[in-house]
Amino acid sequence: MLKFLIVDPTTEYWNSLPPIPEIVQSVISSVWFKISLAVIGFSAFILLNILIHRRILERKLNQEWRAEQLEKEESKVNGILNKDLNKLNSEKLDEFLDEMRDIDVSYQTIKKFSSKIDKKSEEAEKLYNKKLESEELERRNQERIRLTEEIEELKKQKYAEELKQKCRDDIILKKLNPSENWIFEFDKLDPKEVEVLQNAEFSKVTEFDPINKKNTTFLVTRILNHSPTHTFLVERIKQMVIKYAKIKRVSLHETREADITFEIGKTKYAFEIETGSLLSKKDQRKEKVNYLNRKYGKNWWFIVSHRDLGKKYREFGRVTTRTGVSKIIEKIAQK
Repeated sequence: MLKFLIVDPTTEYWNSLPPIPEIVQSVISSVWFKISLAVIGFSAFILLNILIHRRILERKLNQEWRAEQLEKEESKVNGILNKDLNKLNSEKLDEFLDEMRDIDVSYQTIKKFSSKIDKKSEEAEKLYNKKLESEELERRNQERIRLTEEIEELKKQKYAEELKQKCRDDIILKKLNPSENWIFEFDKLDPKEVEVLQNAEFSKVTEFDPINKKNTTFLVTRILNHSPTHTFLVERIKQMVIKYAKIKRVSLHETREADITFEIGKTKYAFEIETGSLLSKKDQRKEKVNYLNRKYGKNWWFIVSHRDLGKKYREFGRVTTRTGVSKIIEKIAQK
């Protein structure tokens, strides 16, 4: 075999060459040269076969690796395509869409699954928008619930604070006793007392004070339909009367009786406070004057809020102003 493939062709080649020196020809013709040449040729043949088989093996291994890679890519793509999107929230769906856009597989695999990938991407996009809308609605509902709970909590806190405030106000009102005291000198009250009294419908007014003989600011409550001035004078003159130990049974009235009545011994006295309202009520004025004349004779007076009213009331009875009432009380108390 080797002789046919290597030795004979080589010998034929050398014989065809021009004559060469005898020593060289003897070397070439020697058995050892032929054997060496045969060994070299055989080695070359073996090496060539090894290279060919290696290339075939490499190609086969490469094809197997490629097939394995394609199988992994297909498995990866199928895993993505088979993912249940309904279980994902909008954030996870957004990540899924990014994964679909940047899927790391070969063009061959992309081409094979192109239509399925597009369909899955479209499904994910629609579901993503739907989930966004649903989650936003849920977020708003939760925010509404949170705000409602906060409002309810604030209402509870406000109610609790109002109860505490009411308790504090009730304590102040109990101390001030506005049901018995109709007026309070403003400068003698602290700010909290002023607030509590104003909440109890006391009005701030400035009146000439018959006790201090100067204009002074008071907080005055409203009694029936009387003006603050009327209420102020009734209460302040009552305070002037009760200073005298000799004067007994001092009373305030809101009926047809005089505004202030009191007694010294067995004699009864009365003061009718007027701010001008009775002037236009002829029948009521006449009835009032007749009643006071019958019950108190000459022991009653109109006390007018302003001196200009004095001459208008003088034809109906004895009259004094707020500045002159202290002299009348003092004179009565000396009897």
